[in-house]
Amino acid sequence: AVGLVVVVVLLVINMGNLSKANTEIADQKDTIAGLQTDLSSSQAQASNLQTQLTVSEAEVADLEVNVASLEDDVASLEDNVADLTAQNTKLDSDLRSANSQISSLQSSLTAAQNTNTTLTTELKKIKYPKNFTTAAELTDWLVQDNTNTAYATANPIQKCFILQVRALQSGYLLPAYVLVDATSYLAINFAMIGESMYLVDPDNDDVILYAMGFPIMTTYPIPAP
Repeated sequence: AVGLVVVVVLLVINMGNLSKANTEIADQKDTIAGLQTDLSSSQAQASNLQTQLTVSEAEVADLEVNVASLEDDVASLEDNVADLTAQNTKLDSDLRSANSQISSLQSSLTAAQNTNTTLTTELKKIKYPKNFTTAAELTDWLVQDNTNTAYATANPIQKCFILQVRALQSGYLLPAYVLVDATSYLAINFAMIGESMYLVDPDNDDVILYAMGFPIMTTYPIPAP
């Protein structure tokens, strides 16, 4: 009887352990099933990440190609910038040179225009000479003229014609007049002022009233434009 009791007790104990073991096995199976599910999910994520990595690597390869192309473009642009800088420097130099030439040409043009104006004025004086309007005007002009000193050694006739040309260059009429007789000659200039004739001695610039009562002379024998 005692032995049977012991056997029963041991059997109950073992049955309890068996039930606990079965419960633990069931729990382990559930855990394993969960782990397998997690593993499948992880493997799916890993596969997806691998696909994304492959795509990313392809994109990186494309980007590297693009970067290399951009680097070439940048190098080309730097060369172009260097060329443009050199061209700009040359253009600046050419522009400064052109401006300098323009300034020089403008100065030359201004000088030429001034000379042209002066020559036009001088030409107008010669083309349209006038009579002295007063004896004082004649005397003042003779004071400024140096024919009698600059050509002191010239013969009287030559001196008369020099004085005539000098007066013409100043826009005045002062004709040369040579009076000849059997033994001598008189070289002199004369001016018509109003109704009077004045004689001018080219040797000493003396002005002498020679005669009056002539028809009154106009200032310009040839009307000036």
